[in-house]
Amino acid sequence: MKQNKIGEKLSQMQRQKIDEKQIVDSVCRELNFVSEKTLHKSFYWKSDVFGALLILGKFGDKKAVLKIQLAKLETSEYDMIQNLAKFNQSSLIRPPKIYAHLPYKGTYEALILEYLQGQKIVGSPTNEEEIKEFFKYWQDYRANCCSHSWLEKPKESLFTYIQKRFLSWQKIALEQKKEKWLNYQLDESLIKQILAIFQKETRKMDWDFCHGHLSKNDLPLVDGKVVITSNIYWGYRWPFYDAVFAYHWYILEILNDFGFAKVEGQEKLWLDAIYKLTKNERDLRLLKIALLERLCGRMLIDIFMLSIEKEELKLFWEKSLADLQKLIKELK
Repeated sequence: MKQNKIGEKLSQMQRQKIDEKQIVDSVCRELNFVSEKTLHKSFYWKSDVFGALLILGKFGDKKAVLKIQLAKLETSEYDMIQNLAKFNQSSLIRPPKIYAHLPYKGTYEALILEYLQGQKIVGSPTNEEEIKEFFKYWQDYRANCCSHSWLEKPKESLFTYIQKRFLSWQKIALEQKKEKWLNYQLDESLIKQILAIFQKETRKMDWDFCHGHLSKNDLPLVDGKVVITSNIYWGYRWPFYDAVFAYHWYILEILNDFGFAKVEGQEKLWLDAIYKLTKNERDLRLLKIALLERLCGRMLIDIFMLSIEKEELKLFWEKSLADLQKLIKELK
């Protein structure tokens, strides 16, 4: 089994026509699921294309969620969840329960999953205790959920993978260009410096098996256990990617919901905890590389998802650029 190329699959879907109603009706009939309302659509970079549908309803006498995966993935979500259940050694973390499964029919797969009514470990805004609790579970996840990989390691080098991500982000950014963002683009000379750092550093790094989308929203606490969701994202990245991703996504949410004034204090809480994960100088360097990669992701593409005023955007961009330049200087 191979890791999924989510962005690539969703990009391909832009050229496909999907009859949402026909698919939902067909799946509901086949799985005896009673649909009540759509909970969520996973849209691709503010386009009209969405890769998954989550529908609340009933399966027998159980409240449940129907998830229809509309992109044909390398490894199905069903297989990812089954393997997580098989190899998971944690007493604190578990995969979601699957009530029924419809294997891929053409390009879509369907699962009926338990309805998760859990609280989030980290609130918005958060505090030191919540962040401490989050990383307690993160440490357990690293030790007990990532210790055995069930996916093939990519044949390409880490640097090739990162380079492809940059090219993909730049392509999407060009497609998303709007007047509001025209002044917020990374200089080509800066990108060359960053890629040179990655090329040098990744020679001494190996692929790291992890959940590639580990945000606070993917880890509800249900009856005393954390349930890992968004399981299509299991795969390979690099050390500390999953810790930095959680922080990165959180800061974007805080900015969108509460404005720039909240960013600095909330960011400090996360970074203080993340830096405590390092045990030596090598760890510290690996962490800074992970932070650099996510800052690039923020500035090349994630900025397009924000719905904030121009002045807020300007402040956030300037802070991000200063953080980026500081990391470049430290890693050179």
